[in-house]
Amino acid sequence: MADRNVIEVGAKHRRPAGSKAQPHETGKGGNANWRTLAGVFALLYCGGYGLGYLTKDMIVTGGSARLGVDSHSRRELGFASNTGEVLAADPVKHMESVAPVQTVKAVEPVKAVEKTVHAPAGRAPAAVANAPAAVTGTPTDKTSQGVGKSPHKGDTVHSVFTSSGDPYQNFQSRIMVGTYNIMKQMPGGERHTGMTRILHRSVPDVLMTEVETFHAKPLKPQCDGWCDYPVANRPGAILQWVLAAAKNESMIHGAWIFMLECDYVWLAPMKIPGDAWDRAVPGVQFMFDYIIPTHPNAMPSMKKLYDGNVADIPRSGPAPVLMRLDEWMTITPDYVKASTKMEADADMKKALEWVREMYAWDAAVAMHKDTVVMRTEHPPNSTTIVQPPFDEALGNACLCHYTWGALYHEGLPSKGGKQVYRWEKRDYNDIKFVIKVPNIKMPPPYQDGWTLEFDAPLNLNRHNLVVRMLTQMNLAIDTLPDLSAKWAEFEPKLNVLIKARDKATTTAAAAAEAAAAAAVATKAATEAALAAAAAVATAATTSAAATTSATAGKSEAVAQKAAEVKSSVEVTKPEVQVKSTGAEDKKTDAVVQQLTDQVKQLADVKTSSETKAAARRFAL
Repeated sequence: MADRNVIEVGAKHRRPAGSKAQPHETGKGGNANWRTLAGVFALLYCGGYGLGYLTKDMIVTGGSARLGVDSHSRRELGFASNTGEVLAADPVKHMESVAPVQTVKAVEPVKAVEKTVHAPAGRAPAAVANAPAAVTGTPTDKTSQGVGKSPHKGDTVHSVFTSSGDPYQNFQSRIMVGTYNIMKQMPGGERHTGMTRILHRSVPDVLMTEVETFHAKPLKPQCDGWCDYPVANRPGAILQWVLAAAKNESMIHGAWIFMLECDYVWLAPMKIPGDAWDRAVPGVQFMFDYIIPTHPNAMPSMKKLYDGNVADIPRSGPAPVLMRLDEWMTITPDYVKASTKMEADADMKKALEWVREMYAWDAAVAMHKDTVVMRTEHPPNSTTIVQPPFDEALGNACLCHYTWGALYHEGLPSKGGKQVYRWEKRDYNDIKFVIKVPNIKMPPPYQDGWTLEFDAPLNLNRHNLVVRMLTQMNLAIDTLPDLSAKWAEFEPKLNVLIKARDKATTTAAAAAEAAAAAAVATKAATEAALAAAAAVATAATTSAAATTSATAGKSEAVAQKAAEVKSSVEVTKPEVQVKSTGAEDKKTDAVVQQLTDQVKQLADVKTSSETKAAARRFAL
């Protein structure tokens, strides 16, 4: 798929590797300990608050990437990344807060930079406002849908595609738009009522005037160039467009929304499945052979994304997909959530590699299988795409998808067979191919015995489909204007924007480093505070033990003295009773009682307030 990377390096068809604080009760000595603890608590609280502020609304992931393949099982490309990726903690809320920029083809590219405006808010588009069954998916007839109030007929199609705006994808985009304009002149082409490009890039590009462009803010701006997984920007960009379209109906040009990718070639108008306002008509998606949710290598990841039966998950992807706007609104938020969850899970990234964004889409579709009904098609019954050079006829499809190169060989490539013809999109990754798109060299006349990549046989039907696709591409290329003059004016101003972006990125990186340093300092302070708290607790415990021991010794001494006095009184009492008066008896009893009370008081020291306070400090 064209939107899977910036510079691709070949293709390979294979399956996925598939406590509440206690009140203060202490004396003078306890006050000192309490003040220490209070200071420790304040330090911990402030440090935690600061760390929380610095890292609010984001999670940070990082690591290295393994050998990966693109969404159509590209040849493996090895790379490693030590740069952390910043992802929104709640991606849907994050996208709702993003203010995307929409520019239209009537505005010059540079002026579009100077006059960017937020997509205006407005009432929901008729496709939503007139579709009360949109959320539940309950079939309704045209009358209940209020089709008379809709600005779009039920058989109209608004085509949308995504792009990172790099030379590789812009080369493909210009050709795709050119073939779209040719298709519109064919019978049935009038039902194709608009095309929009969703650009997920931090700066505008030179094609802003050539096709209506919705400029989304990328989740990973570093993917303007090469990054570890540029497709990570696609789900969020689509969601931004869907949210903006729900507020501004002028962005919608048809009853059906047809999501495409850059490396598609229009050969015919689409055979539309039916009236979009008839809820009994299902949407359409394409089945990819190499997307297998039930594969042993893929199933553990799919179970993390989908709670139901994995067999419910379709073998599709976000393009080509034909749905109503409200259905895009239903599925896209879960598509973003699933993709974000996947990017934060190293095991899922490793298992699903470059096709993981497609799996995220499929999980989201499965979540709404009862409300958004889809028909999954595959050649020869596909009404969307075929994929030369391995498919043999267009059939009912309207598009060719050149995810693989047309590489002809004499003999088997695996055995060193000589390459006699080459058409490979990965050879076109320079800006010069965007400014002035060159015609594509056609293949030589067919010969029996030639082979394709992966040692697949080339037959006449496969060859003829390649020729038909490349002929259409060249017809479109002949209609494309030379952008040299525009580029000469646009490039200097674009470089200014890029420098400003890079400066902002550097500033943000410095802020991130400062935040990381603050986090390290906070951690050190926390450890020191915990050590101080432990020391205070130890001291409190030792003090309490010493107090208890001294009290116990004093209690024993007093008790012994009381016993001696009491014994002496008891021994002499008979004599006193003979010689003394009643008043003296009372005096003796009072002495005994006083000594007994002293013993009791000393014994109660073990549960005194000072001992309680020491125990509480230890608990803290």
